[in-house]
Amino acid sequence: MFFQYNQNNSGGGFIVNDRVAHNVFIEADSPKDADERAQEIGIYFDDDYEVDCECCGTRWSRAWEDGMETPMIYGTPIEDYKEHWAEPGKPYACVYYKDGGQVSYSRTGDA
Repeated sequence: MFFQYNQNNSGGGFIVNDRVAHNVFIEADSPKDADERAQEIGIYFDDDYEVDCECCGTRWSRAWEDGMETPMIYGTPIEDYKEHWAEPGKPYACVYYKDGGQVSYSRTGDA
């Protein structure tokens, strides 16, 4: 199953780099396993107001659902999703597979 971590724009912005984007999906056997892998790539769950804004809340939340069979954003398979707000060339989603593979999805052109 895939577990989704949707980043809150705490402090008015998103952290986007080669490891995380607005949406991160981790393939794992349980929410606990997904959370452990998420922390290995730099996702954190504790209120860290040196990094996060106290009024906006925590940037990341732990996995709490049963997961999904395929990564989807608002009910759309990730490979079909067209993100309009993301900066062209920057990832809006990262997918981590159990086998260690990683795929990033970026906005291209006028998507």
